[in-house]
Amino acid sequence: MAGRTGLSEHTLRYYERIGLLTGVRRDEKGYRLYAESDLEWIRFLIRLRETGMPIRDAKRFSALRERGEETFGERLEMLTEHRELIEAELRKWQEHRRKVDEKIEYYRSRLEGGSPSERSGTLVVLLHEIYGLNGHIRYYEERLRSEGMEVFAPDLLNREAFAYEEEETAYRIFTEEVGFDRALGTAREAIRLHRMRYERVYVVGFSVGATVAWRCAEEAGVDGVVCYYGSRIRDYADVSPRCPALLLFSEDEEKRMTPETQRVLEVKPLTDVEYLPGAHGFANPYDKRYDPMLTERAYRKLAAMLRGGGSVR
Repeated sequence: MAGRTGLSEHTLRYYERIGLLTGVRRDEKGYRLYAESDLEWIRFLIRLRETGMPIRDAKRFSALRERGEETFGERLEMLTEHRELIEAELRKWQEHRRKVDEKIEYYRSRLEGGSPSERSGTLVVLLHEIYGLNGHIRYYEERLRSEGMEVFAPDLLNREAFAYEEEETAYRIFTEEVGFDRALGTAREAIRLHRMRYERVYVVGFSVGATVAWRCAEEAGVDGVVCYYGSRIRDYADVSPRCPALLLFSEDEEKRMTPETQRVLEVKPLTDVEYLPGAHGFANPYDKRYDPMLTERAYRKLAAMLRGGGSVR
């Protein structure tokens, strides 16, 4: 059993002594006879230990397990609480990793950046929806790269992507744990880190990412922004773009904006506003509201901006 679990014989005996491992049979000579169920349980104990569950809680869980099905509810509650702690730790370590990645990118850019004449062409900073870095964003990464552009997609959530069936949870996590200000800070940092390596930097965003992209239009070092169905742009109508901005709204966003907000956006300098006859999410191949024709129509405008050095008209 020590060989199969990686635990020492001493640890296995200790687990028995404190009640973590019970019911191990012995033969007539006193040798322990472990069953496959013992192996499975020990491996689960190792998982609990490695994910930070204190010994006292593991002992309590083990005691509940010994009592059988009547304790399913209590065990479920314990594991649910433990998972929340694991997720909090994951978010913390993902944030640590992001900061280390930023430093790595900073030093790499300083070493590789060279003089302005040696900079690369175009970088697109790609900002995702509430769901995170999923197939939708990978689709646009590949498409833009196929046209000779570099793409950087920062993780605004610092966690694994949500499934589309988890829309309510994804929205709650973004609004309660991330928010537009923090997401804007992440986008700003990405722009700052990459600006010196590229002749032109554009920001393209979808949904909440579109609202963040719109706010990036005020940032120095941004050559243009493209915003796909950013419904919350209506809350930031006071943004004064310093670069060309292309706002691609669906009929859903048009209905949510007051005529006054629409007029404010439409008369802003450097801003091109277009309302497309589709639903929110029309440009996402993985969304049930995907509209291929509208996607191509919008993409042509996106590509024209990127190739035209920022002009939207």
